[in-house]
Amino acid sequence: MEPRTQTVGFIKQLEAYSKRVLKYPREVAWLLDLADERKLSQVFEDAIFHAKFTTKTHEVMKRIGATGDGFDKLSSEFQASMEKVSTLLRTFVKESPEDVKQHFTRMFFGLDHQSFGNLLNLLADLSWVKNWQVDGKAFPWTGGTIVQPRRTETTQPSETIRRSSRHDDLSRISKASRLGLVLMVLFLIIDPPVSIFGWVLGILIGALLLYNSLATVQLSSKLKE
Repeated sequence: MEPRTQTVGFIKQLEAYSKRVLKYPREVAWLLDLADERKLSQVFEDAIFHAKFTTKTHEVMKRIGATGDGFDKLSSEFQASMEKVSTLLRTFVKESPEDVKQHFTRMFFGLDHQSFGNLLNLLADLSWVKNWQVDGKAFPWTGGTIVQPRRTETTQPSETIRRSSRHDDLSRISKASRLGLVLMVLFLIIDPPVSIFGWVLGILIGALLLYNSLATVQLSSKLKE
């Protein structure tokens, strides 16, 4: 099965939009064409939603580690979403030509570690299709229509993921503040100001950096509660 010309052009636009080379551009093109030809646009929309959710959850799990706060809940959500997106993709495979069916079964639906890694990479590609859709951009379908994201509770990010992301942001701000404070102290020691005004200004900047670092630590602690 060869992807349609307009779909190949869409993949190039998607790569430019995401500023990355897709791992499986041909497979993404196949799914787009099948969604259009077999009238499976709703199934495709569900698939790319779960692809983005699964990819995001997996990224957070890797970042916080197995001992991180909320990891068990994230792991459970990841497994559930992975099962859903796998089922949705198998729906496409059932409707696909034999060569596509065999390819997907061999590459993504095996029980080995390699197939699991391939599937995760495919989901990462499909998550960018979801980002494209969220930005209101059209798919290369013959009808030329845009499938709008459904606004239900299930499309909202997991509270655990939101809290984890906010905690990570505050952690980075806190680290930057501490680094700035260390650099300011080194500056005052190595090359101290020559005037009283310079000393006052340096001390005020150091105090602000210290206050910002302490405030972010307190906010981060509250998010863990």
